[in-house]
Amino acid sequence: LGDAPVKRQAIAALRSLDLDRIGLPGMRTLVLLGDASDLDRMVLLIADPDHPQRDAAAESLLERPEGLARLLDWSSDPRLFGVIARGITRHEPTVGGFVRIAGLPRLEDDAADAALRVHAEQLADEDLAEAVRTSGLGGPIAESVLGRLMTADPGADPRLADGLLRLAELRLLRGDAAGAGETLAVLGDAELPEPRRPSWRLISLRVALAENDLGRAFSIPGVSAPQWLDALGSIPRGTAARREAAARLLAERAGSLTPEQSATLESWATEGDTLPSDDAGGPSGTRPEESPAQPDSSSRSAEPDPGAAGSDNTPA
Repeated sequence: LGDAPVKRQAIAALRSLDLDRIGLPGMRTLVLLGDASDLDRMVLLIADPDHPQRDAAAESLLERPEGLARLLDWSSDPRLFGVIARGITRHEPTVGGFVRIAGLPRLEDDAADAALRVHAEQLADEDLAEAVRTSGLGGPIAESVLGRLMTADPGADPRLADGLLRLAELRLLRGDAAGAGETLAVLGDAELPEPRRPSWRLISLRVALAENDLGRAFSIPGVSAPQWLDALGSIPRGTAARREAAARLLAERAGSLTPEQSATLESWATEGDTLPSDDAGGPSGTRPEESPAQPDSSSRSAEPDPGAAGSDNTPA
């Protein structure tokens, strides 16, 4: 159809036919070679939610960026999620496009996750952390997107290091301390944006404690008292690691702890050392320490919160 007269004849022939007759191939040709009036015909068809050719009309609009712009007027319809997501990836393969797809209503989360993975493949490694953070995604889909960074060189760009740190956060939130540790190993000594350093300290501390490596935990530079209490609060009560760490903090940092911090550490340093009376047993007659260890009720979510106590990067 490179010849202009032939192109005009083809368009005229297609326009003379009902859209039901020309199907998706004809609609695509009209959108690709036609003008705004042809796009308007597709939009009118899409406006009928029960039209049998509705999906084909929506698909045909993807042939041109202007068509996607028209299709986005229907972005609140979850039945059109798939075609709209494909159009965004085709014409807006950016972080903004990723965020747009993440915000679209959908009928199935699996379809959304698949669309986000496809879109993420169009993004540079350096943009993945921003895409996940800006979209507000978490859980398996965020891990899947950021997992690509496990083969990246975090020293090449602070944004890569930031993405790896977020991946470590997500794995720790899921209870996968070993996976978080592997991520930190890839991160190594790469430069992080300064606002993310407190998170690195807290995650590194939690991983070391989960692996019962107190030597490594106490070697992490700049860990503040609030971060220590945050990390120790996530450890099951009565465990040796928490008792030993609490006792060591009391011995080494007694002069810089607040009364409240000291009281908390003292309670952790002695928990499980004495047996309660029989009257203190539960309904079954078992004593509390005989039950499976549970995290301290005062601990926060397993996800490090850089804006909470753990963000205090002033060493105690």
